Amino acid sequence: MAIKAVSKERIDEALLEFDRDFRGRREWHGWETNPAHRYAIAVGGTSYPAKKIVSLATGIAVSQFPGGHLTNRYLEKRGFSIIELQSTGLEPVLQFEPGAIYDRVTEINGPFGGSRQSGIAASATYPAIFLFTGDSGEQYGYADRWDNGAFLYTGEGQRGPMTLNRGNRAVAEHAETGRALHLFKSLGKGKGNRYIGEFCVSDP
Repeated sequence: MAIKAVSKERIDEALLEFDRDFRGRREWHGWETNPAHRYAIAVGGTSYPAKKIVSLATGIAVSQFPGGHLTNRYLEKRGFSIIELQSTGLEPVLQFEPGAIYDRVTEINGPFGGSRQSGIAASATYPAIFLFTGDSGEQYGYADRWDNGAFLYTGEGQRGPMTLNRGNRAVAEHAETGRALHLFKSLGKGKGNRYIGEFCVSDP
């Protein structure tokens, strides 16, 4: 979902709303050290969670638009300064919400590993393989689809029969190697990736 355009004044109101209604809540205590939050709006020496502020200003749930660079550019165009929060050394928790939209670089492959371009992105640091599907893949012969409750995912390789190597092998052997398959639908350039869910390979 594209982020609805709002004025700088509306975002200023959202900053005040966060201070008034959210900053004192238990779930927001120490949010700056939570690995889930990588960027903040800096205003007069005070930090604000970038994605939460945009959500308050636009009325769009945080799960319905990607964070990271897209949200940062949105705020910078309206005159706000963005800072990258320092890492605490804690590993981010690999957890996604079905239906939520994530930025691939800053919220999927950046923190959890794997190629930032391939349709099959196997992580070397987490027990996970990230699969990406989308309409743009059809021009390259990738026709992924649902069929009687199963999702038919086309593997790597644009010419000839599929071979069981690289990403294809990683997917086929994910259960044996203890790696979860996380499927995302790419929504188009700059629009993020919607999380579909965790899957497993079925017997042919």
